[in-house]
Amino acid sequence: MDNDNLQLAKNFGFHFRYVLILLGVGVVAAVLLGTVWFSKKLQNEAKERQAAEISRIEAAEKARQLAEEQQRQAEQQRIDEQTRLQAEEIRRQRQVEQQRIDEQARVQAAEIRRQEAETKRREDAERSRQLAENQRREYIARYLRSTNSLKSSEKASIAIGVANHKRQLDEAFAAQVSALFAPASVKASSALFTPASAADGVLQRILQSDAGEISRLGLASLADHLLLGSYRVEFSTNGELQSVITARLRFDGGVIRSESGALLESLSFDASGAGFVNDQAEAAAKERLLKSLAARKWLFLEK
Repeated sequence: MDNDNLQLAKNFGFHFRYVLILLGVGVVAAVLLGTVWFSKKLQNEAKERQAAEISRIEAAEKARQLAEEQQRQAEQQRIDEQTRLQAEEIRRQRQVEQQRIDEQARVQAAEIRRQEAETKRREDAERSRQLAENQRREYIARYLRSTNSLKSSEKASIAIGVANHKRQLDEAFAAQVSALFAPASVKASSALFTPASAADGVLQRILQSDAGEISRLGLASLADHLLLGSYRVEFSTNGELQSVITARLRFDGGVIRSESGALLESLSFDASGAGFVNDQAEAAAKERLLKSLAARKWLFLEK
């Protein structure tokens, strides 16, 4: 019994030690497992922290790179905008310069055209002036024998022109009228007008106070006064003396102030003469007309 108990005690002790060993091994295993688990947990947490840090670093790097990229893009945009503005400014300056050049060219072209037009105008005006001067000279040469002035500071001057009803200049009769003014100390001339002045009606227009005609001929510089007139002669025969011819002469004219073209004195005379031929009768009538003119008191000489 004691052996059994002893054996039992031995077995119990053995089993108890075995259990303790098992418990120790279990505890050690648990500790080891816990340590491994905790180590793995720490490792996982470290990995997670490392991964998070890596993610954070990567995100920060990406954010930095994005910021740098945005900054680079912004800088590039700024550079592009500055380049665009500079290009636009250059284009604007070129346009302004081109406009200035075009405007200057336009002004120069306009000035050239103006100068050419002015030169042409002057040339045309000179040609017109020369043409008018030539026409005026031709006109004067057609109607005046001379442009020598009769005017004098000491004597009054008068130019005389007489035409018949056929518009023919009667120079002989005009010379006789001119001689009437010699005693009055008047410088008179009947040699100023040409036959064309009577034929073309110039004398008649002047007698009608045509100031334009007086101006075109420059008569104001040639004589102080103009005595102009025309006459008509009608012939008849005496019933009792058939060989005798009577000439009845009608003279109409006037004295004109050449500077103004004003009619100073109106002249109207009737005279008759007899002769055996028309010329003789007409000459006699003219003699009587000359006597009437000689007896006239010339009012213009008193002014």
